[in-house]
Amino acid sequence: MTLLDLDIRTTMRLLMIGNMAATVLLIAYTQHREQKRSIGIFVLAKVFQSIAWLLLSLRGEISLLLSAHLGNLLLLIGFSLEMTAFSRLTKVRRPLELAFAAITACASILVWIFPDPSLWVAIASIATIGIYAPTAVVLLVPKNASRLQVMIGAFFLASCAAHVVRAHSAFAHGLALLSTTAIQSLTFLSAFGLTLIGGLGFLLLMNEDLERELIAAATVDSLTGILNRRAFFAKSEIALNLAIRNATPVTLLMIDIDRFKNVNDTYGHAVGDAVLASFAKNVRLHIRPHDVFGRIGGEEFAVLMMDSEAGGLNVAERIRATTETLHAGLPAGLSYTVSIGAVTCIPQSVAELTTLLQLSDEALYQAKDDGRNRVRTSHNSPGDTAPAHDTVA
Repeated sequence: MTLLDLDIRTTMRLLMIGNMAATVLLIAYTQHREQKRSIGIFVLAKVFQSIAWLLLSLRGEISLLLSAHLGNLLLLIGFSLEMTAFSRLTKVRRPLELAFAAITACASILVWIFPDPSLWVAIASIATIGIYAPTAVVLLVPKNASRLQVMIGAFFLASCAAHVVRAHSAFAHGLALLSTTAIQSLTFLSAFGLTLIGGLGFLLLMNEDLERELIAAATVDSLTGILNRRAFFAKSEIALNLAIRNATPVTLLMIDIDRFKNVNDTYGHAVGDAVLASFAKNVRLHIRPHDVFGRIGGEEFAVLMMDSEAGGLNVAERIRATTETLHAGLPAGLSYTVSIGAVTCIPQSVAELTTLLQLSDEALYQAKDDGRNRVRTSHNSPGDTAPAHDTVA
């Protein structure tokens, strides 16, 4: 008797208990929290797996119809639902869900067709690999994958490796469900790991997802998808610090949609919202990923461009010119323009952000006074006290 000589029937019943415990704990944990569909899917997965492990553990004590056919079907459905819940947390849904359903259906049919118990073991192992491996890849591949995500994906792949060995052993040497071998023991130990890591990992990933949503809610304008006022100022201070260290120029653009109130009054707020979203999307096409772009008022936007002098003014003019052409998704006959105030300097202090905002705002109002739909620049630096000059862009 060695450490790897496990009693398979007892092990499966322990797996049943483990999945039931995970179900109870998950329900208790989420009782007073916002219910997401992925949580319900995961709980259902654990219920299916609990029933499946019970039926499989009764092999030889109940009919094969219940133990082999229904047991394997419910187990694969449970695995599929569990991986569906994980994939939903990574925002990859329909392609994997369809693949899981196809794998489960094919494996269940093959188990029904072939009478050899060794083939049932091989088919179940291959189907398990087909369900877990794609989810592992989805967890591992993204560049922004968290360390937790990578660790869970790696464990899923390790479990797949155990099932590869088990499937090969079943094909080559014959391996019944209750056979006591080192390969069987390793496979069921990995199943224990999946039960523990799957349940805990799902909860932790769910918390990560919730944390990302909370950060987005605190920093992103929900209508346009860009930084909100508070986040814009916070990121601008970081950008100014970098510009100060490198002694590089920055350009601040203050942008206002002309006569936006008339758009809301004439076409309604839904159209006004569409204008704001369309404009933000257009600006993103003309700025760089490291430029700071935010909505700081109702129809007022700001862009802080790094390492930009004459180039910043060129960008401002392109934004102004292309805005006149934005008609997609808007009512026929509706067009709008923007006025832009700009100021460029090599900052000396983060405190200069307030002055930059004041100077660019003065230039913006000069653009409004001059007839709107134009760019005006301030010739003052943050240290100057004289009124801003204006120039036609």
